[in-house]
Amino acid sequence: MVLLYIDIQRKWGIDMLFDIQDDVLIKYTGCEKLINVPDGVKIISSTAFKNCTNVEEIMLPSSVIEIEKEAFRECYGLRSITIPEGVQELKYGTFWACDSLENVVLPSNLISVGPYCFYMCSALVTVIIPDQVRSISSGAFFRCSSLKKIILPKGICCIEYETFRECKKLKTINFPEKLKSIKEEAFEECTSIKDICLPEGIEEIDKWAFKDCKNLINVSLPKTISRLGMGAFWGCKKLTNICLGPNIERIPDSLFYECISLKEIVIEGKINEVGEDAFWETEYRKSNEVIILNSILLSYSGSSSEFIIPDSVVSIAEGAFRACTSLTYIFVPDSVQIIGKGAFRDCVNLRSIRLPNMLEKVEEELFEGCKSMEFIDIPDSVTSIGKSCFYGCKAIKQVYLPKQLKFIDEYAFAGCEELASIEIPEGTVAIKSKAFMRCKNLVSVAFPKVMDEIGDECFSECLKLQDIELPSGLKSVNYRCFYNCSQLKAVVIPEGVEKISIQAFLKCHRLKRVHLASTVTEVYKGAFQYCKQLDVVEAPEKLCLYSESEAFVDEIRNGLGVRRDAPGQTRYPMIIRY
Repeated sequence: MVLLYIDIQRKWGIDMLFDIQDDVLIKYTGCEKLINVPDGVKIISSTAFKNCTNVEEIMLPSSVIEIEKEAFRECYGLRSITIPEGVQELKYGTFWACDSLENVVLPSNLISVGPYCFYMCSALVTVIIPDQVRSISSGAFFRCSSLKKIILPKGICCIEYETFRECKKLKTINFPEKLKSIKEEAFEECTSIKDICLPEGIEEIDKWAFKDCKNLINVSLPKTISRLGMGAFWGCKKLTNICLGPNIERIPDSLFYECISLKEIVIEGKINEVGEDAFWETEYRKSNEVIILNSILLSYSGSSSEFIIPDSVVSIAEGAFRACTSLTYIFVPDSVQIIGKGAFRDCVNLRSIRLPNMLEKVEEELFEGCKSMEFIDIPDSVTSIGKSCFYGCKAIKQVYLPKQLKFIDEYAFAGCEELASIEIPEGTVAIKSKAFMRCKNLVSVAFPKVMDEIGDECFSECLKLQDIELPSGLKSVNYRCFYNCSQLKAVVIPEGVEKISIQAFLKCHRLKRVHLASTVTEVYKGAFQYCKQLDVVEAPEKLCLYSESEAFVDEIRNGLGVRRDAPGQTRYPMIIRY
């Protein structure tokens, strides 16, 4: 009887460690190092072993056909596990942060490995992926810092986002013959990889795919590749040479950024565009004062004060002259049709430049930080001035805008502190946000007769702006459009304008007279707040300004503000109805 009691106690004692409902293991509640999951269990739930820190080995029965996401998450002591043959899918975070896991045997029928399945399994050294697997999801082996070798199945077509990121000991990887794409950051910071030989048939390497693979020496790119992503080989400091195949037409931003040993680049196709900083800090750039490929000027790193671009050049790459501090003058011939983003950025001593007559767009950031430039004559062919184009050109005094201009983007002339006047040509449709913000010496602006938009904070903090005649066509005077234009004396809001936005004329201290068009239906909070000298507001009869006593209170219900002549003394502007 005693032996029978002990056998029953042992049997039920073990079973009580497992919460099993309808063949689903809901939770293991014990603390043993070796766990034998009872036969008959079909599903391991997402809570079954999560954070079981004592377990070292788990024996799963052959009856298991499904393991839910994060089932073994943060089992910090788990060293070994064999997945039963009936399991076809490993889901999200199955072994997340199992940082003692050294050995995992995957079933031959496995079809997919889920996102971040082995994330931070830092003791895992080798993984053999069964041949039936067709999908390895994003981050599957992210931060497996001891992983040295991975054998991928033949059917893998794509290596997903962050799949092997920060596998810092990974040296050997076979790339399947059917591989078409390597996604962004797939091998970022795999600092032990020295050689990469990609199969014919691969079409793209996405951005930052091999970023900071600092010991990468040799890369064999097949001719089938047609797209390389931004910074794909950023920081590969030991890479010495590269051959770009015939299907590559664009070299993206920062492709070889800080590849300091890169000396030789062979380009087999016709490159149509080169991105900003594509060859920044490379030996290739440093050893060639001027780099011109397929009529594209890629880079200039000379020390002359003046430079004349050859007539053979039809395009200037993004960032081509960036931070060339010796240059004071550049001549761009009429053969040049495209000048890339930021091409002359931070040329801090550049005083003048001759632009080509057929240029259609002045790209964003083109002259940003050229703080010595005093004058610019933009060709009449230009229809658009890009974002931050002249941002921080503190010395620029005079700008002639082209007759064909349609669009001025945000921050285009922001911080041009010496600019005294500007004439916006007829036909210009829009000036975007902050385009002339902090032009501290801007006195006058001549607008065209008709415009669609003057953006938020467009002339904010133009401290000397005195007179403006707003164009027709506007629907609103936008947020802080003329904020702190402290010399502005009079404003006429033209017909067609329906609203004066929040703080549109905030702190226009010398503003004395405002005429509101008959179309104005709303004056928003703080629109004329702190306009201390405001005497007269001409407003249409139908415009509701509350009662005379409430119209100018500090809380600004209607936006017209309050005038204070002395401490404790409050005076309001006269409202003239028409």
